[in-house]
Amino acid sequence: MTDALGVLRREGLKNYEHRFVFWSGGKDSTVCLHLALRAWRGLEWRAVFIDTGITLPETLEYVNHLADEWGIPLTILKPEQDFYTLAKRWGFPAAPNYLWCREHLKLKPTRKFYSHNPGWKLQVLGLRRRE
Repeated sequence: MTDALGVLRREGLKNYEHRFVFWSGGKDSTVCLHLALRAWRGLEWRAVFIDTGITLPETLEYVNHLADEWGIPLTILKPEQDFYTLAKRWGFPAAPNYLWCREHLKLKPTRKFYSHNPGWKLQVLGLRRRE
């Protein structure tokens, strides 16, 4: 954890005006969120959650509750169309080569976020080494 805090506190990273953590509400991204809270105290940053439309209500409650409790600004991104509408059109995303859901439910809302927030360049992701 000390290494991760050191990376987040690097001098060069302080030059970024806007920072954010992609937060799924899972354990890995929540650890990243907590590290950012420790490393970026006093700096402008926020958490970004992507609600794919099939997110469990308990996950949404948890994300909103923890963001409020920790005092973290939270942006929730949503796709233009929900999973069920897209599944009727494209079929169930069953094969590794046919994952339309990633493009429509996650990548498109993320690109839209970037286009509306051009200065938001420093992002932190909670991924495991194997991922």
